[in-house]
Amino acid sequence: MVPEPGAAIYSFGDYQLDLALHELRRDGVSCAIEPQAFVLLCYLVENRDRLVDRDELNEQLWQGRFVSDASLSTAVKLARQAIGDSGRAQDMIRTVPRRGYRFVGEVAVHDAHEMVMDAAPAAGPEHGHAAEVLEKHRLPPGKMPWIPAMFVALVMFVSTGVMIWYGAGSGKFSDGPGEKPSIAVLPFDNMSGDPAQDYFADGMTDDLITQLSKVKGLFVIARNSTFTYKGKNTKVQEIAEDLGARYVLEGSVRRAGGKVRINAQLTDGKTGGHVWAEIFDRDARDVFALQDDVIAKIVAGLQVSLTADELKTMVEPPTKNLQAHELYLKARKAHLKLWPKPLKKALKLYTQARQMDPAFADAHAGEAAVAAHVARFNLFQVLGPASAHQRARRAIAKALAIDPNHAGALSAKSFMLTTIASHDESIVTARQAVTAHPNNASARRTLGEALYAAGKVQDALVEMEAALKLDPRPNNYNAFRTGEAYFLNHRYEDALVFYKSVIARDPKYLQANNGLIITYAELGRLAEAEKIVAQRIKGWAPFNVQATALHRDYWAPNVLAHWIGALRKGGAPEWPYGFKFEKANQLTGTELKALLLGHRLEGKGQSWGLFSFEIAHDGKWLWKNDKFKLTGTGHVEGDRWCYIHDAGLPDRKVCVHYYRNPTGTRDLGNEYVNSDSYEIFWSSVVK
Repeated sequence: MVPEPGAAIYSFGDYQLDLALHELRRDGVSCAIEPQAFVLLCYLVENRDRLVDRDELNEQLWQGRFVSDASLSTAVKLARQAIGDSGRAQDMIRTVPRRGYRFVGEVAVHDAHEMVMDAAPAAGPEHGHAAEVLEKHRLPPGKMPWIPAMFVALVMFVSTGVMIWYGAGSGKFSDGPGEKPSIAVLPFDNMSGDPAQDYFADGMTDDLITQLSKVKGLFVIARNSTFTYKGKNTKVQEIAEDLGARYVLEGSVRRAGGKVRINAQLTDGKTGGHVWAEIFDRDARDVFALQDDVIAKIVAGLQVSLTADELKTMVEPPTKNLQAHELYLKARKAHLKLWPKPLKKALKLYTQARQMDPAFADAHAGEAAVAAHVARFNLFQVLGPASAHQRARRAIAKALAIDPNHAGALSAKSFMLTTIASHDESIVTARQAVTAHPNNASARRTLGEALYAAGKVQDALVEMEAALKLDPRPNNYNAFRTGEAYFLNHRYEDALVFYKSVIARDPKYLQANNGLIITYAELGRLAEAEKIVAQRIKGWAPFNVQATALHRDYWAPNVLAHWIGALRKGGAPEWPYGFKFEKANQLTGTELKALLLGHRLEGKGQSWGLFSFEIAHDGKWLWKNDKFKLTGTGHVEGDRWCYIHDAGLPDRKVCVHYYRNPTGTRDLGNEYVNSDSYEIFWSSVVK
């Protein structure tokens, strides 16, 4: 490139500021400098004969838009760093407290054209030096169409390989695994003045994490971990070290008057220095464009190349219906609590969102995830397991029809397949999610669970540990699942760490207490295991091996035997209320058919009270008491009565033995006794 006639080069110290080439050099070698810091430096040098106040700099750098003092201070700091100056020395850029800044270094001015030997004749009119630089670097005023803006910001990395350099570091921003830049996005502060808007600030943060996670050139810390810092005043360097992230994005969101503003800054967690600080403004209707503005700035600042597929994903909004998106954000906030009441709310909101926009894959996937969770854990307060299972399957199919690689939908599908012991298909589905979204910690944990349920415990641990790097501060549910993977690999001390971490946050987390029992048992610490068993029975009298095993009936025999064996070793009772049956009193298959088929039994449960149980000759049955009415089908299999609840999960078969009660009588209605996983029932035939 040939300099324009009369274009200036300013020399100070070892540095040259070339307005024609828009370049800062040190001893002839180009230096890295953030664009706004470059603009600020140009303006201060051109106006070095006077003090430049903050308002004037605000007008030149941000076209008069309101910015915080921190944003301007960051630009000054970056400009100083680029030319070897500092806030303490102020050899080049001097701060006049509460007034402004002045360039005080000794400057020599050269004509760029004269400094280039054998230069070709320049064409075109003269430009106004700093004014021209400002015009080239400043953000465009007013609103721009969001897809073209995103395309312009990102296409450089796809088609030309040109990299924009932000920051004054060495240029190697790659402390993450596999030499990828690693980043943690902290929850944005809600600056709207309305606590009810927290969901919006959280949603904006979630969306940024989700979008960044799709970039394979980045290593993105998961939401579960970054949100543990919400509302805490922790130093960025501490957060970066804790999460294993080189870079940390933090900021705030304000929505008011039909406008949305994000005030964000990207910080190098190693040095504590800003890579950039920026304010992003958009009309509230352009919320996806606003997110893309931030993502483009991050991608550029970390010098990450995007593939064509990633670029296409980035520029396509998840929905064009902003009201549907609002409902989705509210649903997701409720969903993450994982308790029945908020899950019921989330299910309703996800449904409303996808009804508003049937092409909104995220809403379908959210509905599927909630329904799958409800089905898996028998949350009748939300929805019957059978209905939940059907609803999850429908929502998964719709989400994948829209986006065949949707991580949430694929994870929900794998989760459902795991719970019905379709292990091979479950693993293939989960691997598809991980391949498409390698930064998605949830997808990796879903794959890990699919693998250990299939008995492939070593492969499972690889995925769980990969997820742990992405999400080093897992929530209780994910910490528990990680503990399971370590336990099944006989790494009991590691398992104990995760089970204990759950208990420390929630002492009543039942599954983690079970984890303590089995781990203490395998470590030979039987007294500690038995103490936890006693606490479990005190909290839930029917606690027993069979009930806890029922929730793992889809596990491969080898891992299920390991888990149940440890629970027995830890002193857990086999049946509810510690009940013990005598083998000599067990009914045969022939006796079972004669007792049950075509008859009605009446009796009493240990805690469920009086009941009646009527079975037709074809195996259809009706069980009821004064609170419940259950229906289903059953048959005699060997010497057990096996049945399926109509309201339960399809194909989840429960099989039980019946026993004669040596001291029972027909008058007392207790001639026979049987147990399921939660209750003991005494009964006699009445019809």
